[in-house]
Amino acid sequence: MDKIQMTDEEFCQEYIATKIKDEEKLIMTGLKFGLACAAFVLFLVLTVITYKKNARDAYSFLMITIFIVLPSLFFSLSDFSECLTESKKRKKFLKKLGLSEKQATYRYNFIKYKKIYMPIVQRMCRLNLHPILKQLDLLKSSFRSTSGILTEFVFEREYTEEEYEDSIIQIKQLNRPEKQAVVELLFNISILEDGIHDDEWAFLMEFIDDLSAYIDNYANWEKYKWDNRIEELKNKYTPFRRSFADENVNEKKDDETTRRAIPSHLKQYYSILGLEEDATVKEIKKAYHALALQYHPDLLKNANRIKECDEKMAKIIEAYDKIIKTRS
Repeated sequence: MDKIQMTDEEFCQEYIATKIKDEEKLIMTGLKFGLACAAFVLFLVLTVITYKKNARDAYSFLMITIFIVLPSLFFSLSDFSECLTESKKRKKFLKKLGLSEKQATYRYNFIKYKKIYMPIVQRMCRLNLHPILKQLDLLKSSFRSTSGILTEFVFEREYTEEEYEDSIIQIKQLNRPEKQAVVELLFNISILEDGIHDDEWAFLMEFIDDLSAYIDNYANWEKYKWDNRIEELKNKYTPFRRSFADENVNEKKDDETTRRAIPSHLKQYYSILGLEEDATVKEIKKAYHALALQYHPDLLKNANRIKECDEKMAKIIEAYDKIIKTRS
């Protein structure tokens, strides 16, 4: 599809202006006009036929034709012509853009209801340039839109700083569940390739802080639910951080004087993480990070085996928690 040479506002205005007010009306007026034409022909034929037999009957048919059928034909023609004019304007509009009616409707609804998310989504996507096809698949399922529209609005457009700020403002006006859905989408975009890099994590935290400041105006219960969910998300996605596996932790040196015996019940947990019992905290975190990137059910590659990955991830988290508690 060629790039549309008009602004989103112009597109929406023309879409509304050329939209056939009632598509059923076009069909009905066409039927009425057809019936009126048939009635006109019928009464003319009856007038001619009856004239030879009974002039009075012919006169009656002629009066019906002139005072009833002809006005009906005139009014139905007027309505049908008006609907045809609307239809021609619509076809001209669609032809100019190279869109079908369905494509134009998709585009209008996207601009009206989903465009507000695009500047913030684009910034998140551009922090990780490699998995564009994965990002596109995720966005298609999230926004239920077409590849063409998402490619244009997310990967091809250049948004100004004002448009980005306006996106933030509009997202702040959403209700709490909708805000949470946006945050979760950004987290899901960030983990598509090889985990969450520091710049991606910083961007996420800044975005969350912006929304949290606005949430402070909410009722206490709503604020509690927001804070609780955000804390859950941070805990859930922390293992995906690239820096998570390389954190500078205060662990004891694993030499002969400081090494502790590993309780026998922990050996199964080390096995789940694929580690030996004398693994360092750094190695434990690296293993946890790698397994999260492989088995986490939120990853797009695991969409067809969510139940299996849920069970696997539960075991991985349990193993990590059990081991880390003995090292703290």
